[in-house]
Amino acid sequence: MVNYNAPLLLTKLKNLTILSFQYYRLLLVYNARFTVIVIFIFTFPKFNITQEVVLFAKIIGLPSAAALYYYMAKDSYVYFRNAGYSMLRMYINAFAIDMLIYTILISLTNAYTEG
Repeated sequence: MVNYNAPLLLTKLKNLTILSFQYYRLLLVYNARFTVIVIFIFTFPKFNITQEVVLFAKIIGLPSAAALYYYMAKDSYVYFRNAGYSMLRMYINAFAIDMLIYTILISLTNAYTEG
């Protein structure tokens, strides 16, 4: 039996991926700033930056960036809603992208320091 909905699903997945990266790009500068601020606050006296501190900063940084962006630019959310995706889906995808980038950077750092 042939599934004729497969091209439609691939198109929706492609659109979701593009929209997720567009939303993550909007949060990128805010996310980087909040992450650096959290790292600075939690490692202030000795600046002993560990993977756990960076992970905690990433977990705090992205929701803070999303909250600030929501407060500053509510009008841009209409674009994502009109595309047919909920903002919760965009938050989850942005967090997944952020954690994927964090994992890649940590693995590259570990490979560089060990080798």
